[in-house]
Amino acid sequence: MITGRLYVPIPIGGEFDWTGGKVDVIDPSADTGPYPVEFDGGGDSAIDPARQSLYITNFRGGTASEINLETMELVRTHRVGDAPRSPVVDPGTHNVYTSDGLSRSISVIEPETSCR
Repeated sequence: MITGRLYVPIPIGGEFDWTGGKVDVIDPSADTGPYPVEFDGGGDSAIDPARQSLYITNFRGGTASEINLETMELVRTHRVGDAPRSPVVDPGTHNVYTSDGLSRSISVIEPETSCR
């Protein structure tokens, strides 16, 4: 939970064949929500609280979606390795690391320099 809201990524499709997804945003203190935000794919997620960004991996597409938590809009979709999982945010650099299972690699997203 960040800024008093819960962010719940919900993939659409089967376990390994996601066709898209959405993020449900719930404000427990105001008893409001969910407010869906659509993104590519679906999977694991991580939040960078300092940048107010949510990162969600897309296992099938080899991408990670970046969502701005202030505007609740998709900022960009980052290309990463095959079958990305388990994003982790470095709080010092704000880089995001994904474990890419099928390509047996680790991808690094540098949010300040990455583009769509």
